[in-house]
Amino acid sequence: MFRLLIVTALAVSLLAMRGTAAEPKHKHLHHALYEMKEAQTELKEAKHNFGGHKEKALEALHVAIKETEKALEAAGDPYKTFSPGKIYGDYKNHPHLRHSLVAMREAHSQLKASKDDFGGHRDKAVLELDAAIFQVKDCIEYARD
Repeated sequence: MFRLLIVTALAVSLLAMRGTAAEPKHKHLHHALYEMKEAQTELKEAKHNFGGHKEKALEALHVAIKETEKALEAAGDPYKTFSPGKIYGDYKNHPHLRHSLVAMREAHSQLKASKDDFGGHRDKAVLELDAAIFQVKDCIEYARD
């Protein structure tokens, strides 16, 4: 009986640990990465150039993605995949481009507030997120269906 109790407790502990391991430590950064990658896809597939801002936004997103990935890797929380669920109902067009602003701002705030320097990548990631936010805002001003 005592063995069964110990085995059961151990099994429950292992399952609980496995469940928490799947949740990223820096959820806002993972969400921002997902949205930035999806925003890149939307920009690439769009037939218009967003008032001439498309290429600059693509480049800024690319650099912000790379730096955010480096920061997460250095923090021991590498990006694999992320699913934000159904959150795009209110956007009239380019939902990932539009929502990437929300996610990048949240990631920016999380990085700035963190005591962790993310292996020396925190400040660079903050700067690159700033640049991507600026470029994506410019694109959204010219967004159309």
